[in-house]
Amino acid sequence: MASLHAGRRYAYTWPEYNAKGTNGPVHVPAKTITYTVNRIEGRRAYITWENGANDFFTLRCPIALGSRELED
Repeated sequence: MASLHAGRRYAYTWPEYNAKGTNGPVHVPAKTITYTVNRIEGRRAYITWENGANDFFTLRCPIALGSRELED
C-alpha cells in the first residue's frame, strides 16, 4: 500500500474480471496503469494518468490503497 505524495509516480494493477459484452461474456485481463500525483487537497488526490488525462480520487479508494510507488 502506498502513501501518496505530490510529484511522485505510482502504478496500479487493475485485476482481471469478466464483463458482459453485446455478444456474450468478455474476459478482461489484468492491466497495470501508471499515474502522477499532481497535488493532494484534503482527502483527494489530483492526478494525471499515463495517457495525459486528468482525474482525481479519494485517498481511501481502491486505486490509492493498492498503488505502489515507482522508482525514477
